[in-house]
Amino acid sequence: MGEFAKVTKLTSITDEKLYVMVVDDEIFNLKAIQHQLQTEGHVSYLFHDPRAALKQIEELVSISKIEQIPLKLDFILTDIEMPLLSGESFAQEARLIAPGVPIFACTSHDPSSLD
Repeated sequence: MGEFAKVTKLTSITDEKLYVMVVDDEIFNLKAIQHQLQTEGHVSYLFHDPRAALKQIEELVSISKIEQIPLKLDFILTDIEMPLLSGESFAQEARLIAPGVPIFACTSHDPSSLD
């Protein structure tokens, strides 16, 4: 069994707060991640529905362009298996809207079940 690095603190390149979007159909996972991000002073956008998350990304990109300010979205963390839209499909659509935003996919399911 491999070893896992423990993340003790998330910091942005500018050492300011991070703006993180979390997309997961499991409410418990959303709340746990939100708690950790808030504890560290970061901003979280939480979505149970990936389609609503895509609309929010569009809105954030639009605000950034209109107000000529940096996009307030540092990265996206998405579940792989969701009933309304798969994590893979969500990530593909999110990349079209905000191509420079890193997207990390995860799952709480057994990885062998993803084949």
